[in-house]
Amino acid sequence: MRVKIRIRILVILVSIILVAGTTVVVVNRTVAKGIVEQQIYQHLETVAQSRTKSVEAFLELEKETIRQLSGSTVIRKLLTANKGDEEYVWKFNDVQERLIRTAEIGRYTYAVFILNKKGIVVASSRKIEIGKNKSNDSYFLTGKQVVHIKDAYLSSYKNMRSIAFSAPVFDEKETGFLGMVVIRVSMEALDKIVTDRTGLGETGEVYLINKNGYMITPSRFVKDTFLKQGVDTKNAKACFEDMTRFATEKHEHEAFLCKNYLGSDVLGIHAHIPETG
Repeated sequence: MRVKIRIRILVILVSIILVAGTTVVVVNRTVAKGIVEQQIYQHLETVAQSRTKSVEAFLELEKETIRQLSGSTVIRKLLTANKGDEEYVWKFNDVQERLIRTAEIGRYTYAVFILNKKGIVVASSRKIEIGKNKSNDSYFLTGKQVVHIKDAYLSSYKNMRSIAFSAPVFDEKETGFLGMVVIRVSMEALDKIVTDRTGLGETGEVYLINKNGYMITPSRFVKDTFLKQGVDTKNAKACFEDMTRFATEKHEHEAFLCKNYLGSDVLGIHAHIPETG
């Protein structure tokens, strides 16, 4: 009888030891998994922040370029000149020279032009644009007070994927609106930033979506996605919710597991650029 009791006690002790050992292994694995996930989250956040800063730096550089142009005396003189004036031709030529030089300096810039206060192109680095009416374009309608960045679009020029910057030109007292400067830039500039493979491993990717949820930079896995590939993922929804709640306020973003636009399980994080939506 005592032997049976001893055997039972031994069995119970062994069972307790096995359970305790299994628990320790499970806890260790759980802790290790949590540490690995946290490291991945931090890495993803670092990559996202790095790309975001690069995009913002590009946007700010283009904005500074167009600010300087909009404050140009030669452009102001042209916009206040009468086409019948004897001096109009040389004022026009001065502006044309300035626009062509600006377009040549910008690696991804392919057009720079001036609109009068009615939205008509009066000078352009591409002469074929002169005389065209742009009064219904968003960069004219929205850019009369401050620098405006138009959402990515397909330009009529060679069906080029583009982004446009516009800035108002005011009179010398900075009170009267005279017209506008517009710069068109190829989306290749942003493509180069977000498709950089640094820190993304074998399966990672970074891409931009616009305020309507469409991809505006290339996908690593799908061709011809510009303004065609919708991204209605948990990550994208969280991004737009953050923009609504926090507006321009900087804040941390959460990384989480979700389905991507292809339906695959991924670990992802978002960062938003309020200025462009």
